[in-house]
Amino acid sequence: MRPFPLASPAIVFLGRQSIHRAVRHRAARWRMPSARFRQRQGDPLFFGHVSRRAAVIAAVAVAVGSLGPVSPAAANFSGATGATGCNDLNKADNATHSFHNVDLSTAMVNATSWARTNNVDPTDINTTTDPSLDGLTDVVVRDRYYVDFCGHDWYRSSTNGGVVGLATCDDTNSADECEQHTVRYNNYFVDNTSLTNERGLACHEIGHTLGLAHRTSKSCMQQGYPKPLNNYSAHDAEHINNNY
Repeated sequence: MRPFPLASPAIVFLGRQSIHRAVRHRAARWRMPSARFRQRQGDPLFFGHVSRRAAVIAAVAVAVGSLGPVSPAAANFSGATGATGCNDLNKADNATHSFHNVDLSTAMVNATSWARTNNVDPTDINTTTDPSLDGLTDVVVRDRYYVDFCGHDWYRSSTNGGVVGLATCDDTNSADECEQHTVRYNNYFVDNTSLTNERGLACHEIGHTLGLAHRTSKSCMQQGYPKPLNNYSAHDAEHINNNY
């Protein structure tokens, strides 16, 4: 599969403030006061003091009638936005999600593989490993010691805070769906965190490549750190299954 619209970047910021939620199909940030972080869709994941706009998303109840389940509210699903670059979410272009790792650390190879197997493959998405990086690769996964990529302040220590993860859409098709996403993990954060947090980060950023936005209920797409769960909620899975 080529591109899967994941509207732009998902960023995570870690700071000392209480958890906030920002939706607007923009960046994803996680902030953590020492143990929590704030995340904004389409943005970087930050760890530290970062005062940014936050849009609160209202929870919408999903009614279930005698004729069967009603489609979940689209509040935490981007759809095909045509967005690329550092600030917005976009859904993928098909149900086959091929992954190619670029110089990925062993820890995040394992975390990404775990998230694919335990979170994505149980849905209608089929993940594969792409041995070569080209235009048909759906998700490129990298980790580095980021400092200012995309103009963001990346996490370098629990004192300074900053972005810890980011998902961006790099190319779109004629239907405004994303043909290729890039997921970036910040090694400054990964080197000093737990296995649970590594898996939660992978689950969250991969979710953005599928068009999943932030949630307020228990899910790896929920803002805050550490994550209450390292999996997608039934609501998240329904979004995926209804759109691919």
